Amino acid sequence: MAFEGPFPQQQGKAIASYDWTTINTGVGYASLYGFSETPYDKVTSYAITDQQLASSTIESFVLNASANGIAIEKDFDYYFNRSVIIEGDLLAQVTLEANLGDASRVYAKVLVRKWDRAAETEIANADTNELNDLGVVNDQKAVIAKVVVPRTLFKSGEFLRITVQVIIANYQGTPITSIALGHDPINRDGTYIVPSGANGATSVLKISVPFKPSL
Repeated sequence: MAFEGPFPQQQGKAIASYDWTTINTGVGYASLYGFSETPYDKVTSYAITDQQLASSTIESFVLNASANGIAIEKDFDYYFNRSVIIEGDLLAQVTLEANLGDASRVYAKVLVRKWDRAAETEIANADTNELNDLGVVNDQKAVIAKVVVPRTLFKSGEFLRITVQVIIANYQGTPITSIALGHDPINRDGTYIVPSGANGATSVLKISVPFKPSL
């Protein structure tokens, strides 16, 4: 679901300025952040912002998961008000938490998609490393997915959609007490992902997007 709440739709800061530029390719990278917003109707939606603002929920989580497959799936959307080209290595820093009681494993798949309010087109995807620290209570790690995005035109009015799936693999039979995905741009403590804790990892979902400087 695209974010269209009380915060204004992002107006494509990445088009005008970049956080860094690669020397060899001239690709400009913009640092964007996944977050959630819960308006008065209480329906939580997820979006991408170039501002470090407070998310309405710090993390998404499930309790006592007991099967292989997708445990959490969230779509984070970024609106373009002019045409841009994305091409290169999109880097997604994803923080996961899991209480693993056996040799089960948890990882994230990051999917890059285009969405125009009617249809969704998948462009590319990549997996992060796994959490597989048997017996570590409240195991938290920031892991990276490098998604190789082919040259893709996003027209004015279209959305960049970053879908994050948190996946259980090799389930061994012991329910996983908690699994969490962080998405707070200002890195606050959540219930399961606690940056200030002894095992803490950032609660920020950071997406570094490669933009071509011009059409």
